[in-house]
Amino acid sequence: MLEVCPSARLTLAQRFSPRRLGGQDHARHRRRLLAEDVPGVNDVGAIRHDEILLADKEVFYHGQIIALVVGKTQEACRAAAQKIVVEYEPLPPILKIPDAIAQTVFTPNPISSAA
Repeated sequence: MLEVCPSARLTLAQRFSPRRLGGQDHARHRRRLLAEDVPGVNDVGAIRHDEILLADKEVFYHGQIIALVVGKTQEACRAAAQKIVVEYEPLPPILKIPDAIAQTVFTPNPISSAA
């Protein structure tokens, strides 16, 4: 399940139990995963550890992953993903460099290749 807002604070991300869904969805999808289900650190950054796997408190870009659904078929997973409830509070975009600096929303130590 992907985020549709470019910048927002998540106020609720809730999955429904497969048993509560009933019907064919219960039998065909295996699990819905949110950030709270990630054991250990919710971070997949390979070099700089600053990239979260599943959005938990805030989303930073359109298409950021909020939840994963595991199941037998793509159709069952899509149906189960549509039953996840996500509520968020849109945040204003940061479009100018001075605004990013004022809010300390920037990469403080950029990674550069050795020349």
